[in-house]
Amino acid sequence: MRLQKLIIHGFKSFFNRTVLSFDEDITCIVGPNGCGKSNVVDAIKWALGEQSAKALRGKGMDDVIFAGSEKRPPMGMSEVTLVFERDINEPPPVPWLDFPEIKVGRILHRDGTSEYRLQNLPCRLKDIVDVFLGTGLGARTYSIIEQGKISSLIASRPDERRALFEEAAKISRYKSRRREAARRLTESTHNLDRIEDMIRELGRRVNTLKRQKEAAEQYESLLTRLNELEMWRLLDQHQQLTAQVEQHRKRAVELRTMLEGARVNEQAEKNKVEVLSLKKQEADITYRDGVQQYVGLEKGVSSQESVIKIAENEIRHEEETAERTKKELGELAERKKRKELLVDQSREKSEHLKAVVKIKKEELTLLEIRYTTVKNDKLEGEGKLNEIKKKLFTFEKEKAQIEAQEASSQLRLKSVEEGIAQCRAREVELGEELTAAVTSRDTCLADQGGLKEKIAALNTEISATDEKIAALSREREVLLGQHLGIKERVSRLSGELGYVREMIARREDLSEGNKRFLEALEKKNLLVETAGIMVERLKPHDDWRIAGEALFTGMLGYVLTADREMALRLIDMAKTLKVSTGLCITKEGFTPRGTVPLEDAVPARECFEELDPQLEVLLDGWYFTPDLPAALALAETLPLHGGCVTSDGIVVSARGPVLVPGKKAASGFAFRKKLELLEGENATLKKEDDAMASKIRGIEEADQGVKKERNLHTSARAELEKALSQANEAWNKAETSVKVLGNSRQLNGERLSQLLKELDTLKGASGSKGLKTLNEHISTLQTTLWQTEDRLTLHNEAFLNVHEELGDLKVAVQTWETKLLAEDAQVERLRSEIREVDDQSRLITEARGHSAERIKVLNEQLVTARERGKVLAVELAGHKKIHDELGKQLSLISEELEKQKQVLREKSDAAARIGSELGSLKLELSRLEGNRGYVEREYEEKFGVGVASGSSLLEELGSFSREAETERLRLRDRANVQKSDYNPAAIREYNEVFEKHAYLVEQKSDLVVAVKNLEKAIALITQTTRKRFLAAFNDISDKFSKLFPTLFNGGSASLVLEEGDPLEAGVEIIAQPPGKKLQSMELLSGGEKAMTAIALIFSMFLYSPSPFCILDEVDAPLDEANVEKYNELLRKMSERTQFIIVTHNRLTMEAADRLYGVTMEERGVSRAISLDVEQLEDFG
Repeated sequence: MRLQKLIIHGFKSFFNRTVLSFDEDITCIVGPNGCGKSNVVDAIKWALGEQSAKALRGKGMDDVIFAGSEKRPPMGMSEVTLVFERDINEPPPVPWLDFPEIKVGRILHRDGTSEYRLQNLPCRLKDIVDVFLGTGLGARTYSIIEQGKISSLIASRPDERRALFEEAAKISRYKSRRREAARRLTESTHNLDRIEDMIRELGRRVNTLKRQKEAAEQYESLLTRLNELEMWRLLDQHQQLTAQVEQHRKRAVELRTMLEGARVNEQAEKNKVEVLSLKKQEADITYRDGVQQYVGLEKGVSSQESVIKIAENEIRHEEETAERTKKELGELAERKKRKELLVDQSREKSEHLKAVVKIKKEELTLLEIRYTTVKNDKLEGEGKLNEIKKKLFTFEKEKAQIEAQEASSQLRLKSVEEGIAQCRAREVELGEELTAAVTSRDTCLADQGGLKEKIAALNTEISATDEKIAALSREREVLLGQHLGIKERVSRLSGELGYVREMIARREDLSEGNKRFLEALEKKNLLVETAGIMVERLKPHDDWRIAGEALFTGMLGYVLTADREMALRLIDMAKTLKVSTGLCITKEGFTPRGTVPLEDAVPARECFEELDPQLEVLLDGWYFTPDLPAALALAETLPLHGGCVTSDGIVVSARGPVLVPGKKAASGFAFRKKLELLEGENATLKKEDDAMASKIRGIEEADQGVKKERNLHTSARAELEKALSQANEAWNKAETSVKVLGNSRQLNGERLSQLLKELDTLKGASGSKGLKTLNEHISTLQTTLWQTEDRLTLHNEAFLNVHEELGDLKVAVQTWETKLLAEDAQVERLRSEIREVDDQSRLITEARGHSAERIKVLNEQLVTARERGKVLAVELAGHKKIHDELGKQLSLISEELEKQKQVLREKSDAAARIGSELGSLKLELSRLEGNRGYVEREYEEKFGVGVASGSSLLEELGSFSREAETERLRLRDRANVQKSDYNPAAIREYNEVFEKHAYLVEQKSDLVVAVKNLEKAIALITQTTRKRFLAAFNDISDKFSKLFPTLFNGGSASLVLEEGDPLEAGVEIIAQPPGKKLQSMELLSGGEKAMTAIALIFSMFLYSPSPFCILDEVDAPLDEANVEKYNELLRKMSERTQFIIVTHNRLTMEAADRLYGVTMEERGVSRAISLDVEQLEDFG
């Protein structure tokens, strides 16, 4: 795996999207101080998952986002992508990542949101770390040596130095698995403790709930008897209330008769009172009319006097008003002249503003047209980009699924092989233990009697049932595994079927022009009037499918029609749509021209299934051959309209041209053939699924029956063993040992057999298919994606410029329009004020006319009022005598009416007494009916039926006796006492807790097995890790001791592990340059420390080469002689490892195969330039 590309955008000083290609073995990055060379190294570390901002030379993680410069604004995000090239012959870093190119990316937004990407898909940081575990790559591994780290490697603590050796030994993945297993072990142990606590707690609850259940059953029995007595009591009470209600109803009828007679007498007296009242009312009306006339005359006289005074006052007021309005008219005329002058001035200013606004709007219209064009280009680019990303995501997801299935099979195969080895070892152990147990059992057989024979017989039967249960369980597990496999295959096929059907429905196998043309035909319902399209009418044989695709290249989307008028319509439509497409006019009654005698040649028309006779004309003169020589030979003998096509798709025309096909996506033939195969396989799998489900149900039913039989045998054996236990304890122990070992051996043998079967199945499984085609699709789409992103960047810049210019112009237009509106509003306001002045003048003039008329009318009213006053005074004197006579008559009628009312009151009192008695009776009757209704509701609420349903029970029991009431009260008291202890849910809770307790006991057993398995796995991982680490350490130490004298021209060096566990011990470095005996590494010079660290790093690369190595100014402390040694070592190591070097040293640059110069042509913005080695002399 090699680093192919580094793509940086918005990271630190790299504002523009920068792509650095690393195609050579040694690449140098050079440039002056502060230009951004080390930012390239930081970008690689950051993309590999570096989480420390300090390690990236920043205070916060947002410091990696471009912060802006004098000419560039700050960016909102930072993005870095690493593209690795992988040898497809080597195993992938993780099973599901089997791609020729591996892309790792990281994005950070200004708001703090972060995103990691793997193959352009969102992922977790853990996924990226897992990919590079054991490869030497990572944010803090020996593959990246930044500034200052080369010397700190010598000065670091032994335990810190150990991490580099673990990475070189490739045990990081094992340690990660060990941590995961330890975590799961801790969780399982915790869960086991928790389940044991729950089992103890539930055990206590079972006993408590059992007592509550018994109390609840006793209480419910008591309630049943109490309800019977309550029913009897309520029925008797209802019967008594019904009798009282009937008695009260009869008395009510008698009182109603008496009340009606009293009311007749009362009504006769009321009639007399009403006659006298009418007379009194008539006299009263006559008297009141006289009073009203007298009062009216007095008011008339007073009113005329008031009218005279009012008229005189109004005349004076109207005269004063006329004088005042005359002055107001003069003031309004002068005000109108001033307003008209202001209107003329504002109108001239408004015309000038209208001309300016018109010019600005024309400029705005032109700019909006340009803005729309640029925006459409941008949206079109974004749409294409999204479409490409969706396709890429679909292909990569499908590929990942295939790879994951293959990886899962490999892991299971390894697990099965390890299980077989364990079972065979266990078989030997169980055999020895079983032999010893049988010997012990035989020594006790002399003491056995009749009971032992019975127990032996039962044990035989139980063993048989156990074997049946075990066999059924194994068979069920096998069937469930097969059933799950079928389900997974059905699910996978459903996904593939959906994909293929969608591709055919969307016509992705046809050209863009054909797709657009067919969509237009479908919208106009014209496609049904044709004979279909060629890809649907032609079905080549499997052996000649590639040849058929080559022969009809570009034509599979053509529309077929036999109607020439329809053909002309279709051609006109294609011209209108401006699409590149075609159609085929079929012919009837075609006769083939014969065959050419050649053994290997097959007429093309014979290579298609159910070929329509109308399409045979298309294949006339064409032949399919197995290879190119046969095709070339046959083409020379064919007519010019014909030709040959080889089985691998090479088209040889009789006219001479030869067409060699390139790589392409699957055609319509391939899609439809794949759809046919998938549908057949899907139907077969569904039948297998139904049959498998039926088998599983049958086995589960049989298993239940066998388990019941075993339970019966177990119960019988327990009774016999209880009688035999005291006299036969030694024999029981031996017998138990034999059974346990026998069952264990049997289960072990069964598991071994099952694992051997599974091993054969896994070895016979075929690998995944179709990855090559998917990789080609993904590579093509990725190239298109990069090109589309570049074009979209240009469209975005143009869009922003036009958008800003358009906004400025809109603001200007709005400003001028605002001024114009203000002037128009000023003109309208002045005109409104002028209209108001005119209205006021008109109103004042009208008011003056009305005042003159009003004075005239008031004078006439004044004369009339004075004459009317004299007439009314004479009428008032005559009417006073009539008023006194009417008052005397009204007094006589009132006295007679009072006497008759006294008689009426006596009759009314008699009727009221009868009514009061009847009302009291009704209240009592209502009370009795209410009590009876209450009894009925209570009965219905308690027993859910009406009172009428209990009539037969009451006839049977009779009246509710005193003894029954005593029993009812006694039972009610007992129920009240027991109610506090009654738990209505006790029975249900007891059953639930009992079942849960049994379930937890079963779960505990499973957890104990899981804990043991995890402990074994941790021990195995620890053993493997220790072995690999020690082997790696010894090899690196050996290489270090050999490389050190080479670099120093003598001396010695070695690596030593500290005491203790090798998996936790630190690593000490012992180095003795030639001629020196140092007691401490700190006494080495800077150059010696650097050379020692280089020897150690390169020793690690010799043992475990990393895909690439980054060295940031590692050669800075070295002199020229040591730089030469350093460069010579780089050249040798570059055969196995790719090197990326940041340096200022010219000698190191000369060792490079490619140079990248990093400059800051624009202050604050870095730019990378690819340089030739010959340009070093001109580099500053």
